[in-house]
Amino acid sequence: MKISKHPFGQVSGNQVYLYRLCNDQGMEVAMMTYGATITSIRIPDKQEGNHNIVCGFDHLDGYLSDDFKHNAPYFGATIGRYCATIQNGSYDAVELGKNSQHTDTLHGGIVGFDKKIWAVDNVVESLHYCAIHFNLLSPDGDQGFPGNVWVGLTAMLDNQNALSFRYTAVSDAKTPLSMTNHSYFNLSGFSENIEGHTAQIFADHIFPMDAKGNYTENIKLVEETKVDYRTPRRIGDVHDQMGDSMEHFYLFPEGKTTLAKHVAHFEYAPNQRAMDVYTTEPGMLFYTAKYTSDKLMRATGEKFGKHCAFCCETHRIPNGPNIKNAPDVFVQPGEPFISETIYKFEY
Repeated sequence: MKISKHPFGQVSGNQVYLYRLCNDQGMEVAMMTYGATITSIRIPDKQEGNHNIVCGFDHLDGYLSDDFKHNAPYFGATIGRYCATIQNGSYDAVELGKNSQHTDTLHGGIVGFDKKIWAVDNVVESLHYCAIHFNLLSPDGDQGFPGNVWVGLTAMLDNQNALSFRYTAVSDAKTPLSMTNHSYFNLSGFSENIEGHTAQIFADHIFPMDAKGNYTENIKLVEETKVDYRTPRRIGDVHDQMGDSMEHFYLFPEGKTTLAKHVAHFEYAPNQRAMDVYTTEPGMLFYTAKYTSDKLMRATGEKFGKHCAFCCETHRIPNGPNIKNAPDVFVQPGEPFISETIYKFEY
C-alpha cells in the first residue's frame, strides 16, 4: 500500500496537488485537492494491464475548460453543502446562490465544495489500507448557507479493492448539509457505453423529479414504475422501456443508518468486472449521463458523452430543506454530521 503526491497545476494562483493511492492488488485511485476530486480509478484486467473506469482528465486544464464549465458534469468531485437541487434557490427565506437555470441551487451553488481547494492534513500508509484526510472550512454565508461548517473527508483504499469515503462535519448554526462523491463509472473501461451493464438497486421506493427537474413529495413504489431495479436489469433495456435515461433518486427501506448497508450492484459481464455500493445514506441518485457533452474526452482517447457512464450519488433527500419533515436534512450547532459510502470492486 502506498501514496504518492504530485503537483497538478494552479487555480487562481493556488497550488493543486494530485494524490495516488495504490493497493497491493494493482488498483490505483487518483484524487486531487481541487474539489477533492477523483480524476481516475484504474483496476487490473484479467488478461493484461489495467484500465481507467471513471470520467475525468489527466490534466487540471480539463476541469477549467469552457466546455467542462458549460456542461458542468461534476466529474468525480466532492459535492456540498447540499447535493442535488434546492428548488427556487431558497428555503425558509434564506436565499442561496442560483446556478441551475438561474432559478435553483444545484450541488451547493455557484462555488460549491467541488470548486474549492481542500487541504490535506493527514496521509496514512499501512499494511492493509492507505488513506488521505482532506479538510475544508465553509464560512458563514458561503453561497448563502448559514453557519461556519468545518468539513472532513477521509478517502481510503484497502487491499480488498474497497474505496471508501467518510464525511464528517460540524457547524456553529443550523444549516442544510448533504455530501457525496460525483464519480461517473464505466466498468468496460470506456470500450463502450454503459447500456450493456446490468444494475441492481435494493430500494422499494423512488422520489421522482417533476417536469422542471425538482423533487416534490410524491414518493412512488418502484413496482409502479418502469425503473424497478430490485432484480438485475440491463441498463439499455430500461432506457428503451422508459424512452429516456436514468436520473432517479432511490429511497432505501432502512433510511439513514450508522453502519454502511449494501444498496446496489453493477456488472459488466464481458470482462467480469463488478461494483458493489454500501452506504449509511437514506437514498441514492442513479444517473446515466443523460446530459454529458460529447465534447468532453480524456487526452488518452476515452470519449465521454451521453450514456458514457453512470453515477451512484448517495446522499440526503433532494430539495430536502423545502420538504416538510424531510429527515436528516439539517445539522444543529455542534451536532456531528457523519456519512460513509463504500465502492467495492471485483475483477
